[in-house]
Amino acid sequence: IRHIYDADTGNYEPCDFENQLFSVKFNLDWNRTDFEIGYEYEITDYNRYFEEYDNEADSFLFKVTRPINRQARIMAGYEFKQQIADAIDEPGEDYRTSDDGDISYDQNIFRLGIKGFRIGQFPWQFSTEYSYRFREYTTENKRDSFHFEREDT
Repeated sequence: IRHIYDADTGNYEPCDFENQLFSVKFNLDWNRTDFEIGYEYEITDYNRYFEEYDNEADSFLFKVTRPINRQARIMAGYEFKQQIADAIDEPGEDYRTSDDGDISYDQNIFRLGIKGFRIGQFPWQFSTEYSYRFREYTTENKRDSFHFEREDT
C-alpha cells in the first residue's frame, strides 16, 4: 500500500496485506418481509514488517427488508464485528506489554435504507442508506496510548 514508519526497525517500511473473507447468509421471505441473517469470517495478513496487525474477525448480521409501497422497500439492519489482532511481533512478547499497537476492537453498525424508487421514465432505481458505526478498541495494553480505551463513532 505505502511505506509506514516501523518503530522496530526505525525506518519507513513497505506495508501491504492480504485479506480473505468467508461469508454465509440465510434469507427468509415471510409475509412480504425479507429476513436475512449472516456470519462472516475475515483474515488479514500483513507483511513481515507489520505482523502485529495480523488479525481475524467474526461478524454477525441481521437485516429486515419490507415493502412500503409498490415501488420501494425499507431496510433496517444491525451488524456486530469483533476483530482480534496479534498485537505482538517479536518472540517472548506478551500482548499486554508489547511495544506495538493493538488494533483489536468490537464494533456495532446500525443501518437504515430505502431501495427501489424509480426516477421518472429512466430504467434506473434510486436507493439510499444511512449507517452508524460505533467501534471500541479492546486492548488491555496501557502502553498503547493510541488504542487503549479509545472509542470511535
